[in-house]
Amino acid sequence: MRLAQVSQLAELKRENIRPNVNVQLDPSKAGLNFIDVKVSNLGRGIARKVRIEFVDEEGKRVKDSADPVVEKFRKLAIFRQGIEAMGIGQVISSFVFSFFDLGPELNGEIFKPMLRFVVTFQDVEGTAYRNEFAVDFAQFEGISELGGGDPLHLVSKELKQIREVLAKVSNSDRRIGVNVFNSEDRASEREELEEILGSRRHASEGNS
Repeated sequence: MRLAQVSQLAELKRENIRPNVNVQLDPSKAGLNFIDVKVSNLGRGIARKVRIEFVDEEGKRVKDSADPVVEKFRKLAIFRQGIEAMGIGQVISSFVFSFFDLGPELNGEIFKPMLRFVVTFQDVEGTAYRNEFAVDFAQFEGISELGGGDPLHLVSKELKQIREVLAKVSNSDRRIGVNVFNSEDRASEREELEEILGSRRHASEGNS
């Protein structure tokens, strides 16, 4: 029983420091045709020496030049060099490719690829772990959205355009045409209006 208790305590300790590194692809907030890759640590402990490899159906490593999709990922340092440490709940996200740019490289068959990730990492005590993920591009086919995209992204885009317009005005010698009226101008305007109305009344009385 004592050995069983020691084993249970060791397993409990391992679970309390065990990291869990996840890799997923998500449509970007800028548009569904833009894909972001997200690497996150969903475990209870710090992940160390995180390495992400691409493999084929037989489990063999895919060379960069052999697959245009893999090549897009390998342009990011986290896929070439790995990640030395990821804190609990830490997320690393980056834009990775656009279906518009990927289409010509895949001869239009953008929903055909199947990606397989193998993620290896360690906990703070050096215990090794391994996760495998598969992403079928067919899952993106037919997806659409309403409302023109993410509301926060649309608001930030509009604010950026307003800021650019104001910057052009403030950083140039152009003057904004503005009509400014004071109380004297308004009084003069009322007198002129009364004179015009008065002359029209006299004219109408003379005609009658």
